[in-house]
Parts: sequence; C-alpha cells; structure tokens
Amino acid sequence: MIKKSLFVAVSFATILSLFGCNTTDQGKDGLINDDTVRNVSYENEMDNNMNDVTQEKKRDQYAESRMEVANGAADRVNALSEVKNANVVIMNRDAYVAAVLEDKKEGKLTKEMETKIADEVKKSNNNIQEVYVSTNPDFVDRMNSYVNKLEDGQPITGIIDEFNEVVRRVFPNNH
Repeated sequence: MIKKSLFVAVSFATILSLFGCNTTDQGKDGLINDDTVRNVSYENEMDNNMNDVTQEKKRDQYAESRMEVANGAADRVNALSEVKNANVVIMNRDAYVAAVLEDKKEGKLTKEMETKIADEVKKSNNNIQEVYVSTNPDFVDRMNSYVNKLEDGQPITGIIDEFNEVVRRVFPNNH
C-alpha cells in the first residue's frame, strides 16, 4: 500500500514537472513570432491614470470657468465713502475685488477696510465664501481689463488662465 501511494505521488510530481517544460508560444497570442527580448511597458496603465488626471483637470477647469462680473457687489463697495472705484469678479464661490481708495493710498489697505469691503460683497451674494481684496494698481488695471472683456462678451477661455495666474501672484498665501 505504501509502495502504491509512493508510486502515485512520484508519478504525479513527474507529470506536473513536465507540464512546465511545454511553454511554446505561451502568452504570445500569435503576435510575436520570435523570441527576442523586449522592453516591458505599462503605457496602457499609465495612459489610464493620465486620463483620470486629465478628466479631473478638466472638471477643475470647468469649475474654474464660471467667471462673472458682480456689478451689484461693485455698486455696494463703490457706495462706501472710503472707496473711489471698485470692480468685483466672482469665480465659483470666491470674489475678487480691485479697489481704488478715496484717499489714494493704493497699497495701504487696512484690515478694517478689507473687512468692510468683504462684508459688502458678501451681503450682495450669499453664495460667496471668500473675498479677496487688493488695492495694488497693477491688479486694479488687470481687473478693469477683465471686467471690460467679460462685459463685451469676449470668450472667457483665454481670460481664465491669465486671471488664475494673476490671482496666484497677488494672493499667494490664499491659493
């Protein structure tokens, strides 16, 4: 009985080991007819990951593409006695205010004045979460240009990238 079970076990192991020797054209699917060494690439996997990243980027760009002039908010800010002129652009739930103060201290925006302006903007639109205010003359000029382009009905696709870059430079700690 022991001899018989030993014979079966040895036979079984021999048969299994012979299966490993028969690997002719395995995994080639008839596409490769030689046995040359080739680089292995995971491009499809990387392409799929890149497609996911691209789709995510497109969603973000779409979300960032809702840009509008907030004339109501600008009117409220312009009604403040300390403000000579202001433009407000809303992108998503953030408002960007370019203001020229009445006392002509363009770069001297106090926290108190910034809060006062932000409060007026938020009163005009309950959906606004953050308000960014600047009296930087370059930012004011750029915002005037953006407002004019948007009000003229120019396509916003070219404006958005430039606007986002300007915002990153003017408000580096917030974006």
